[in-house]
Amino acid sequence: MQFLTAAVQEAQPLPGIVNMAKADYLLAFGDAGLYYVWLSDTSVAVRSAGDSHSVSVLTEPIGSQFRQLLHDLDSPEIAKEAD
Repeated sequence: MQFLTAAVQEAQPLPGIVNMAKADYLLAFGDAGLYYVWLSDTSVAVRSAGDSHSVSVLTEPIGSQFRQLLHDLDSPEIAKEAD
């Protein structure tokens, strides 16, 4: 959980208007709130559920580690498919 939280906090914000497809995951980070996560083979994008005007991308190798960890997790309270 500490790795996931640190990875989201270290993500690089992208400027501009955000128009994204349905998120792959919705992560709950306690006091930090909810985050939508989009995964691809080459990148991981995250957005705070409370901020519809920005998205951040995880840099490598953190993005690869984050992606692998989400795939390995099977715990509904950590990672859920977004509705």
